[in-house]
Amino acid sequence: MPGKTEYYFQCRLKKQNIDKGGWYFLTTWVKEKFAKPGNKVKVEMDDGTWSHGWTVVDCWERATKEEVRERQNYYKTQREASDI
Repeated sequence: MPGKTEYYFQCRLKKQNIDKGGWYFLTTWVKEKFAKPGNKVKVEMDDGTWSHGWTVVDCWERATKEEVRERQNYYKTQREASDI
């Protein structure tokens, strides 16, 4: 029997910049159970470290775990091809 489908939402997150004032903003995929405005989440950064203290601002597009992987691979390929 196949496992339960895991869903994610694309969300905008914010985190206070304590050193300089203001806010950091980030758009990323968040597991469905955490993807609710006002929730506090931690984010795995590109270097594999975890950044704590992010607040979900809003969420929109829903996708399966496999769809998220495909989009991330596409984005990574596009970035590498454009030398950004």
